[in-house]
Amino acid sequence: MKLRNLVAAIATVVMFTGVSPLSPLKVSQAYAVNADQIAVAAGNAHTCAVVSGGVKCWGANNYGQLGNGTNDYKGAPTDIIASGSGVTAIAAGQNHTCAVVSGGVKCWGFNLYGGLGDGTTANKKSPTDIIASGSGVTAIAAGQNHTCAVVSGGVKCWGLNNYSQLGDGTTSNGLSPTQIISTDSGVTGIAAGQNHTCAVVSGGVKCWGLNSYYQLGDNTNRLRRIPTQTISSSSGVTAIAAGQNHTCAVVSGGLQCWGYNGLSQLGDSSTTTRQSPTQIMAPDAGVTAIALGSFHTCAVVSGGVKCWGSNNYGQLGDGTTSNRSFPTQIISTDSGVTGIAAGQNHTCAVVSGGVKCWGLNNDGQIGTGSTPKLPTDVIPSSSGITAVAAGAYHTCAVVSGGVKCWGRNIYGQLGDGTTVDKSTPTEIIASGSGVTAIAVGAFHTCAVVSGGVKCWGYNGYGGLGDGTTVDKSTPTEIISSGSGVTAIAAGNYHTCALVSGGVKCWGYNNYGGLGDGTTANKYSPTETITSGSGVTAIAAGAYHTCAVVSTVLKCWGYNVYGQIGDGTTESKYSPTEIISSGSGVTAFAAGNYHTCAVVSGVLKCWGYNNYGQIGDGTTVQRTSPTSILGSEFGVTAVATGAAHTCAVVSGGVKCWGYNNYGQIGD
Repeated sequence: MKLRNLVAAIATVVMFTGVSPLSPLKVSQAYAVNADQIAVAAGNAHTCAVVSGGVKCWGANNYGQLGNGTNDYKGAPTDIIASGSGVTAIAAGQNHTCAVVSGGVKCWGFNLYGGLGDGTTANKKSPTDIIASGSGVTAIAAGQNHTCAVVSGGVKCWGLNNYSQLGDGTTSNGLSPTQIISTDSGVTGIAAGQNHTCAVVSGGVKCWGLNSYYQLGDNTNRLRRIPTQTISSSSGVTAIAAGQNHTCAVVSGGLQCWGYNGLSQLGDSSTTTRQSPTQIMAPDAGVTAIALGSFHTCAVVSGGVKCWGSNNYGQLGDGTTSNRSFPTQIISTDSGVTGIAAGQNHTCAVVSGGVKCWGLNNDGQIGTGSTPKLPTDVIPSSSGITAVAAGAYHTCAVVSGGVKCWGRNIYGQLGDGTTVDKSTPTEIIASGSGVTAIAVGAFHTCAVVSGGVKCWGYNGYGGLGDGTTVDKSTPTEIISSGSGVTAIAAGNYHTCALVSGGVKCWGYNNYGGLGDGTTANKYSPTETITSGSGVTAIAAGAYHTCAVVSTVLKCWGYNVYGQIGDGTTESKYSPTEIISSGSGVTAFAAGNYHTCAVVSGVLKCWGYNNYGQIGDGTTVQRTSPTSILGSEFGVTAVATGAAHTCAVVSGGVKCWGYNNYGQIGD
């Protein structure tokens, strides 16, 4: 499907979605298909796409809005109507879905107000015939709880009608399709706002329904029970879109908008609500398609995209809001970045042998006397820094074979023998001590020292691994030196180490984060993967763990947000294959509830995504690996914080996700 058709498909429904795109998103990032075969529609918490003449849906399903015959949530695209079935369009209301199939209509999902149009108020869990195939249906639009279709050049509507959004002259709900505009009237397009509807009729516009914000554009704020002329016929209108309380039309290659404008969603350089169509872009400006969110607007203009209006969630995609769901350049390329770490609300990078940090600093975790939102030197370059790790509120770095730490210290997690916070780097293990790796949990720290492990800090669940639950404020030997330990990872309250090609874990285990097949806490190192198994890397999220085992990525533990990546939300108590052998996993990281991996040069992420931390331009939870940055970006490392992500890209840094404390660094 061409971009203009894709935008038009989104336009009628985007105002209801809880996961509106935060930046331009290729549909093929959701699953690999030919983009020319796709139309897409997003409801309140579900999404459906037309693929090769069939329908796939995913997301919330409490009302059967996915149409797969169940009420089960689906975290990955699920076949609803088989390919080759003649599906040409899709529309999603708040919790219902309708599709144009071979010139007819099928609907499914929430039906309390008759929004499905099958003559009942019973929810439907699978596609239900509403208008028979071959009836000449060419377009479909879904409002919050009502639906309208273009049928043989006329309009039929059904569903909730409390504001006359059906246009039949009443305020009575319609349980089946009702003729609103007679056939052969020249209707070519339809759009449904929250409680109003507009149609393109013979090159003009007619609207009906709620009009309290002048969204009908007839120069009044009176509710209209039947179609009312907004733009006269033969005016060159080619497309229409409706937001929550505003409407826009493409007119002779230009753009006209009207209705509520409190957040500048009309685009006329004001916040003045407009009672009638107002010229936003002049005729012949090259406008070919329009899409409206609740309070923002985007248009395809001369093959590009322009957006305006509300941007509190980054929905304009211009990179100016606090939260970022698309990778944003933070440190320029060729700056010598060799490592990256993300804490709960701060970020640090190894740059030319030094450390730069940015973000929240209320506990001194940045290591400076300020709260920088741009990368700031903490340890100068050429200081021998080889690695950095960030916990919830503290940070540690490997410095010339020793360790320095700074930040919150209430449990002794800095390891300096006190519980006093430190706002600047403090030496914990002297340089030249053979430290090769560092890991920081929520409130504890562990280091690989001469092939063994030392840990310190909070120990309530046995996360230190010394056989007790007593906190330690200085480095305590857990695995003796010379034991073949090469890597270490720390979750909130558990720790795992790579030992002689195997994995040993200890600490909190309620969700299976230790991977030993149980949910019992372990207070000393316990074998998860036997030595000699070819484990080459390990990472830990809040309550889950991942490891590369003979080029296979395996994960285990807490999975309610899909952070394991196996396509489900069921926790796993032993290692589970996520990315198969030979896929080329070279780096990976586990955040609180999301995971990212570099696979054959491609960055893939999955799991919790409410703040855009996955980086695919949405806030949709992903339960399986989703491509974020292609191999052309040169990604060499990735770091995942509580709700943000950063990657080393061609020697620079890109970051995205939660940014309330400046942890993105822009």
